[in-house]
Amino acid sequence: MFANSKILILFTLTLLLYIIHINSQADYEINGLYSLYNSTNGINWRWEGSRIENTTIWNFTNPNPQPCLDAWEGVLCNNNCYTGDSCYITELNLEGRLLVGSIPSDISVLSALVVLYLRVNSITNTIPTSIQSMSELTHLSLDSNQLVDPIPYLGSTIMHFNVIDNNLLEMPMILNQSSQLTHIFLSFNKFSGTLSNIFNATPHLEELKLSTCELTGSIPSYLGTLTVLKNLELTANKLTGSLPTTFQLSSVMEAMYLDSNLFNGTFPIEIFSMVALTDLGLSGNQYTGTLPTAIGILTNLELLFLQLNQFSGLVPQSLISCSKLYQISMSSNQLSGSFPSMLFDLGHDVIIFDIGYNQFTGSLPTLSNTTLDSLLFINIQSNMFSSTLPVSFVEYWPHMVEIEFSNNYLTGTLPSAIEKLFHLTQLSAHHNSFSGNMPTT
Repeated sequence: MFANSKILILFTLTLLLYIIHINSQADYEINGLYSLYNSTNGINWRWEGSRIENTTIWNFTNPNPQPCLDAWEGVLCNNNCYTGDSCYITELNLEGRLLVGSIPSDISVLSALVVLYLRVNSITNTIPTSIQSMSELTHLSLDSNQLVDPIPYLGSTIMHFNVIDNNLLEMPMILNQSSQLTHIFLSFNKFSGTLSNIFNATPHLEELKLSTCELTGSIPSYLGTLTVLKNLELTANKLTGSLPTTFQLSSVMEAMYLDSNLFNGTFPIEIFSMVALTDLGLSGNQYTGTLPTAIGILTNLELLFLQLNQFSGLVPQSLISCSKLYQISMSSNQLSGSFPSMLFDLGHDVIIFDIGYNQFTGSLPTLSNTTLDSLLFINIQSNMFSSTLPVSFVEYWPHMVEIEFSNNYLTGTLPSAIEKLFHLTQLSAHHNSFSGNMPTT
């Protein structure tokens, strides 16, 4: 019996040690979380509470805190926590939790962390240099905070880096040392100067966002040699010149936004090699000349923004080949000719059609009952159209929100079918020669 008792005691102790093991979070990880909590005013963090099922708020008063087993909000762990193997925190997401303060250097003790999201808070100071020692970290999102320079070396494993909308002034040359980067988001900071060779050592780069950063100079040619680059956003800077010829190699490019810069010359022919392109933004520049017929090659195009340039001549008939287009804006150019009705033959999915402030002339077309039944916004104002307004031009737009017909030479009465556009919030038809009563909307 004594032998049986010893066996029972031994079994109980073993079981107890096992339970303690699987329920123990490493002290250094608890300390890392506690340091972040203290340095960012954790007592006033906003918790999601019951909105996120099966989670609890952080609690350091417990003598044995268990972030993983107690499912602390924003904390995700590996799958070993219940198997007796090592239990580590792999993801920390505190987006919009009202963090105020700075990121502590000892956050690096969370050495198994793969994803760190601290976006949309009020985090100040710099990113700690200790971040480079987090050898598993691949995703770092710190956008919409108040971070300042300098950005440190991020380590060799980082792939996604997001610091959009902070108070950064210096272009982070150090990013060139993180060769595994695939996504770099730097928009809405106050950088100045040129792009130079900042990203020429990032061969895996797929997405680069540098909009609204006060950048000057031209687009460096090496960006066109990044063969996996799919999304390039350089909107609202002060960039000049033209698109480098190296962009003829960008066959995987899916979205390119160069809007609101100082680019000039004719329509960049390098774009015609981008057969995968879905989004093209060239608006708000100084482009001139005619729109090339070759634009019809871009059969995957969905968004086309060409407004606020100096394009002239006719809208190419080849655009009918771009059957996936659903947002079209060509306003504020010098385009001419008759109404580009081929754009009304693109199908049901067009939601924005904007050709205002050009030099189009002639009559408005009569439409079929299957034309543009998804249209939300149409702008043909400030042209020289001179016909009556066909009833079909409005009666087949059940979802229409805004109509701009003003400053033309349109005559006759406004169709009563306008009264059936129940979602319409704005109708502008002034400075024409309409007669009769105004429909009630």
